[in-house]
Amino acid sequence: MSPPVSPHLLWAATLGCTLGLVLSIGCGGQRADASAEPASAIAQARNLGLHSRVRPDFPNLECQDGPCVQDNTAPLRHNTPWSEGGCTHPRIEPNCQNGWCLVPAGCFIMGSPEDEFARSFPEEYQVPVWFTRPFHIQQHMFTYGEWMALGLDPPAPEPVVPDSFEACREPSCPLAFLNLFEAWMLANLVSETHSPPLPHCYGLSDCHGEIGKGAVCKSVHHTPSNLLDCSGFRLPTEYEWEYAARAGTRAPFYTNEPTPRCSLCSGLPLLDLVAWYGGNSEGRSHPVAQKLPNQWGLFDTIGNWFEWTNSCFNTIHCPYPVVDPGGAYVPCERHVGRGGDFSFWPSNLRVARRQDILLNTRSAGVRLVRTGAQTPGRLLNSPTTMESAVKD
Repeated sequence: MSPPVSPHLLWAATLGCTLGLVLSIGCGGQRADASAEPASAIAQARNLGLHSRVRPDFPNLECQDGPCVQDNTAPLRHNTPWSEGGCTHPRIEPNCQNGWCLVPAGCFIMGSPEDEFARSFPEEYQVPVWFTRPFHIQQHMFTYGEWMALGLDPPAPEPVVPDSFEACREPSCPLAFLNLFEAWMLANLVSETHSPPLPHCYGLSDCHGEIGKGAVCKSVHHTPSNLLDCSGFRLPTEYEWEYAARAGTRAPFYTNEPTPRCSLCSGLPLLDLVAWYGGNSEGRSHPVAQKLPNQWGLFDTIGNWFEWTNSCFNTIHCPYPVVDPGGAYVPCERHVGRGGDFSFWPSNLRVARRQDILLNTRSAGVRLVRTGAQTPGRLLNSPTTMESAVKD
């Protein structure tokens, strides 16, 4: 018998059905209703048991006669597909070429369980999200080397950034200090320099300033109107980002390690293997791909440096089961940043955590995506390929 749905989820779903504005901003995809699934959205949520705790059956928690003991030699061994109700997660295994990793179509549970330490409600409530098509995502964040290979000067740091907040500037370090307009410009530029050239995903007009030094635009739209239909490079939606970052887990981190119940904690053996954070970074960011990847093959999706997503920040994200969300452009002043950075402590590195960032704040970096199964060409001066030309 399926457990009853969380009252928080029911509250959020009811609120979402009442507030059309929230739905239009938070979703932008197709609602999973009777036309797509046999049950209603609320019944689907009930069947999925979205109030459930962290999954206990991943093999890096080895339970014998005594208490469960973590196997530190295999933090990411959880590639068995799973299914709950109508949500089936595909098998998790890396498929990476040219510095890009393929994330297949499928379903995952977005958000955090009610008992996750430091959880923020209602913005992290759990909801199933379906993707009907695969996408490629950069294996690591866009680097300074890739940026400069496009003929661009390194971005200037924000004047308000404290001296103690040190960003590494080597070619293999994650690009930092872009505002969202500049992240969109970069995506368009990478599409232009691909061989063959790809269409822009963002229509930007009435722009002022230099990219990397605080450029802003007064007019923005998606080309085409559904961003997921664009064949060029773009930013991920926050739904795509979390699907890719989780790599099949339901735990706070993709290592399946529980969140320590303290504000300033370090010495987590599994987290230390995959992330630069406040407990091991020595107060600075580090070159990409120095830690272990997640099961999809992605490096540094938590820690090291913040990543822009294409999604507006709202108190709650899409409040019902949804298919292919986030493709519509909605003007908003605040967008969602994901992943945390080198200065964050574990409770703020949780995969479900959503960061509120003003779109003109030069603070985050970029991890590009491209819809479809066709492998993108190599980026100039990529640390994982070190190719000198963009090719298919």
